[in-house]
Amino acid sequence: MLSLNDGQLMLVFGRSNIYAFEHDKYLKVPDGVLAEQGLGADDVIAVSDSWEGLLVVCRTGVGRGSQRGIFNKRVEVAPFIPYDSVTELVREQRQPHGRESWIKLRAGAQTVGEFVWHSGGDVEIADAARERDRIYEAISEALGAIA
Repeated sequence: MLSLNDGQLMLVFGRSNIYAFEHDKYLKVPDGVLAEQGLGADDVIAVSDSWEGLLVVCRTGVGRGSQRGIFNKRVEVAPFIPYDSVTELVREQRQPHGRESWIKLRAGAQTVGEFVWHSGGDVEIADAARERDRIYEAISEALGAIA
């Protein structure tokens, strides 16, 4: 099981859009993503709470997962997207007034992954765009490192 006592993981969560008091709650998701791929905690370079769940940016690809269930939480992990299948990385604003910030990973003409951050409540449009840009930069850096 992952622990926030791991310095690298603490830094990754500290830079994220997740409140500090919720870090422990979210640890199960990267643990599930990493276990499925056989990766270690040192492979995680960024995490973000996106619309569809927790996004886990690793050195070799991007995973996403969420916790389901009221009492007995279980982690559901979406298919991992390895960087060697990605040919294009796109970011964009959508909706009236740019209320949605998107990142798309494409393999040729096919979209292999889409991640969205919504604004609303205490999340301003600029906040969602800033988080999208932070994750875009992390993915870009990882893509450049394996190219």
